[in-house]
Amino acid sequence: MEGISKWIVGGLVGLLGLGALIMAGQSQDPILHYSALGVFLICIVFVMLLIKLAFEREHPDR
Repeated sequence: MEGISKWIVGGLVGLLGLGALIMAGQSQDPILHYSALGVFLICIVFVMLLIKLAFEREHPDR
């Protein structure tokens, strides 16, 4: 992934994470609740990884 495609994927993963968080908040089933929270956490980690990679590409000396 290069250029703008990383931003598009990051945005889609962010929307997926928000949807999972909303689904976890409204679920009555504990399995669905914890599964949605797991998806939310994976999305957060992925977006943070994209931010880290972009920062390292802009500032290679740090």
